[in-house]
Amino acid sequence: MLDVPRSIARPLPRARSQRFEREWYGWQTLALDSLSLSLLVAGLRKDHEALLWVGGASYLFGGPLIHAGHHNWTAGASLVTRALLPLLGTLIGSAYDNCEPAHDCVQLGELAGFAGGALAAVVLDASAFSWTPRQKPTESESALTLTLAPTLGDSRRGLSLFGTF
Repeated sequence: MLDVPRSIARPLPRARSQRFEREWYGWQTLALDSLSLSLLVAGLRKDHEALLWVGGASYLFGGPLIHAGHHNWTAGASLVTRALLPLLGTLIGSAYDNCEPAHDCVQLGELAGFAGGALAAVVLDASAFSWTPRQKPTESESALTLTLAPTLGDSRRGLSLFGTF
Protein backbone atom coordinates (compact mmCIF):
# COMPACT_ATOMS: atom_id res chain seq x y z
CA MET A 1 0.00 0.00 0.00
CA LEU A 2 1.02 3.50 -0.73
CA ASP A 3 1.58 5.63 2.34
CA VAL A 4 0.21 9.15 1.70
CA PRO A 5 0.61 11.96 4.24
CA ARG A 6 -2.67 13.13 5.82
CA SER A 7 -2.36 16.68 4.50
CA ILE A 8 -2.46 15.35 0.92
CA ALA A 9 -5.06 12.63 1.49
CA ARG A 10 -7.91 15.04 2.21
CA PRO A 11 -11.07 14.50 0.18
CA LEU A 12 -11.72 17.07 -2.50
CA PRO A 13 -14.37 19.63 -1.63
CA ARG A 14 -17.68 18.89 -3.28
CA ALA A 15 -18.94 21.22 -5.91
CA ARG A 16 -21.82 23.15 -4.41
CA SER A 17 -25.00 22.17 -6.09
CA GLN A 18 -27.49 24.91 -6.62
CA ARG A 19 -30.82 24.13 -5.07
CA PHE A 20 -33.93 25.42 -6.68
CA GLU A 21 -37.40 25.97 -5.37
CA ARG A 22 -40.40 26.36 -7.61
CA GLU A 23 -42.42 29.52 -7.56
CA TRP A 24 -46.08 29.43 -8.64
CA TYR A 25 -47.45 32.27 -10.71
CA GLY A 26 -50.67 30.56 -11.74
CA TRP A 27 -52.74 33.28 -10.05
CA GLN A 28 -51.76 35.53 -12.96
CA THR A 29 -53.11 33.14 -15.59
CA LEU A 30 -56.23 32.51 -13.50
CA ALA A 31 -56.92 36.24 -13.16
CA LEU A 32 -56.56 36.81 -16.90
CA ASP A 33 -58.59 33.70 -17.72
CA SER A 34 -61.45 34.78 -15.48
CA LEU A 35 -61.52 38.12 -17.28
CA SER A 36 -61.30 36.44 -20.69
CA LEU A 37 -64.05 33.94 -19.99
CA SER A 38 -66.23 36.72 -18.53
CA LEU A 39 -65.82 38.65 -21.78
CA LEU A 40 -66.76 35.53 -23.75
CA VAL A 41 -69.90 34.97 -21.68
CA ALA A 42 -70.86 38.64 -21.95
CA GLY A 43 -70.31 38.51 -25.69
CA LEU A 44 -72.55 35.45 -25.98
CA ARG A 45 -75.30 36.92 -23.82
CA LYS A 46 -75.33 40.33 -25.52
CA ASP A 47 -74.59 38.94 -28.99
CA HIS A 48 -71.64 41.33 -29.16
CA GLU A 49 -69.01 40.19 -31.65
CA ALA A 50 -66.19 42.46 -30.41
CA LEU A 51 -66.44 41.04 -26.87
CA LEU A 52 -66.26 37.52 -28.29
CA TRP A 53 -63.11 38.33 -30.27
CA VAL A 54 -61.37 40.09 -27.39
CA GLY A 55 -62.36 37.39 -24.89
CA GLY A 56 -61.34 34.58 -27.24
CA ALA A 57 -57.99 36.13 -28.15
CA SER A 58 -57.11 36.91 -24.53
CA TYR A 59 -58.10 33.36 -23.52
CA LEU A 60 -56.04 31.76 -26.29
CA PHE A 61 -52.93 33.94 -26.13
CA GLY A 62 -52.99 35.45 -22.61
CA GLY A 63 -51.70 32.41 -20.71
CA PRO A 64 -48.88 31.67 -23.17
CA LEU A 65 -47.79 35.32 -23.07
CA ILE A 66 -47.68 35.23 -19.26
CA HIS A 67 -45.54 32.07 -19.44
CA ALA A 68 -43.20 33.73 -21.93
CA GLY A 69 -42.94 36.75 -19.63
CA HIS A 70 -41.71 34.42 -16.89
CA HIS A 71 -39.20 32.83 -19.31
CA ASN A 72 -41.13 29.60 -18.94
CA TRP A 73 -41.17 27.96 -22.32
CA THR A 74 -44.19 25.79 -21.63
CA ALA A 75 -46.00 28.58 -23.48
CA GLY A 76 -46.29 26.33 -26.53
CA ALA A 77 -47.91 23.56 -24.50
CA SER A 78 -50.25 26.12 -22.98
CA LEU A 79 -51.31 27.38 -26.42
CA VAL A 80 -51.91 23.85 -27.73
CA THR A 81 -53.86 22.91 -24.60
CA ARG A 82 -55.99 26.05 -24.81
CA ALA A 83 -56.79 25.37 -28.46
CA LEU A 84 -57.33 21.61 -28.41
CA LEU A 85 -59.20 20.91 -25.16
CA PRO A 86 -62.19 23.14 -26.03
CA LEU A 87 -62.34 21.58 -29.51
CA LEU A 88 -62.20 18.09 -28.04
CA GLY A 89 -64.91 19.05 -25.54
CA THR A 90 -67.06 20.39 -28.39
CA LEU A 91 -66.72 17.10 -30.29
CA ILE A 92 -67.63 15.07 -27.22
CA GLY A 93 -70.54 17.39 -26.39
CA SER A 94 -71.92 17.19 -29.95
CA ALA A 95 -72.35 13.45 -29.53
CA TYR A 96 -74.86 14.14 -26.75
CA ASP A 97 -76.90 16.76 -28.60
CA ASN A 98 -80.48 15.88 -29.55
CA CYS A 99 -80.98 18.91 -31.74
CA GLU A 100 -81.96 18.21 -35.33
CA PRO A 101 -80.14 20.29 -37.96
CA ALA A 102 -83.44 21.43 -39.50
CA HIS A 103 -84.60 22.94 -36.21
CA ASP A 104 -83.44 26.27 -34.90
CA CYS A 105 -82.18 25.23 -31.46
CA VAL A 106 -79.15 25.81 -29.30
CA GLN A 107 -76.50 23.13 -29.38
CA LEU A 108 -76.23 22.77 -25.60
CA GLY A 109 -74.02 19.69 -25.75
CA GLU A 110 -71.46 21.45 -27.91
CA LEU A 111 -71.57 24.57 -25.75
CA ALA A 112 -71.18 22.54 -22.54
CA GLY A 113 -68.34 20.54 -24.10
CA PHE A 114 -66.56 23.72 -25.22
CA ALA A 115 -66.93 25.27 -21.75
CA GLY A 116 -65.74 22.09 -20.04
CA GLY A 117 -62.70 21.88 -22.34
CA ALA A 118 -61.85 25.54 -21.77
CA LEU A 119 -62.18 25.12 -18.00
CA ALA A 120 -59.98 22.01 -18.10
CA ALA A 121 -57.36 23.93 -20.08
CA VAL A 122 -57.42 26.80 -17.56
CA VAL A 123 -57.00 24.43 -14.61
CA LEU A 124 -54.23 22.45 -16.33
CA ASP A 125 -52.43 25.63 -17.33
CA ALA A 126 -52.52 27.14 -13.84
CA SER A 127 -51.65 23.92 -12.02
CA ALA A 128 -49.08 22.26 -14.30
CA PHE A 129 -47.49 24.94 -16.49
CA SER A 130 -47.34 27.97 -14.17
CA TRP A 131 -44.19 27.18 -12.24
CA THR A 132 -40.81 28.81 -12.56
CA PRO A 133 -37.56 27.79 -10.85
CA ARG A 134 -36.16 30.12 -8.24
CA GLN A 135 -32.77 29.68 -6.66
CA LYS A 136 -33.03 28.69 -3.03
CA PRO A 137 -31.28 31.14 -0.73
CA THR A 138 -28.16 29.79 0.95
CA GLU A 139 -27.89 29.69 4.72
CA SER A 140 -25.81 32.86 4.76
CA GLU A 141 -28.47 34.68 2.71
CA SER A 142 -31.32 33.55 4.89
CA ALA A 143 -29.63 33.92 8.28
CA LEU A 144 -30.48 36.70 10.69
CA THR A 145 -27.87 39.47 10.52
CA LEU A 146 -27.64 42.31 13.03
CA THR A 147 -25.41 45.37 12.73
CA LEU A 148 -24.70 47.97 15.37
CA ALA A 149 -23.76 51.44 14.06
CA PRO A 150 -22.87 54.62 15.92
CA THR A 151 -25.11 57.64 15.35
CA LEU A 152 -23.47 61.01 15.64
CA GLY A 153 -25.30 64.32 15.36
CA ASP A 154 -24.94 67.92 16.48
CA SER A 155 -26.55 67.37 19.85
CA ARG A 156 -27.10 63.58 19.82
CA ARG A 157 -25.01 60.51 20.06
CA GLY A 158 -26.22 56.97 20.08
CA LEU A 159 -26.25 53.53 18.59
CA SER A 160 -28.52 52.22 15.87
CA LEU A 161 -29.38 48.59 15.34
CA PHE A 162 -29.94 47.35 11.78
CA GLY A 163 -30.82 43.87 10.70
CA THR A 164 -31.88 41.51 7.94
CA PHE A 165 -34.11 38.52 8.38
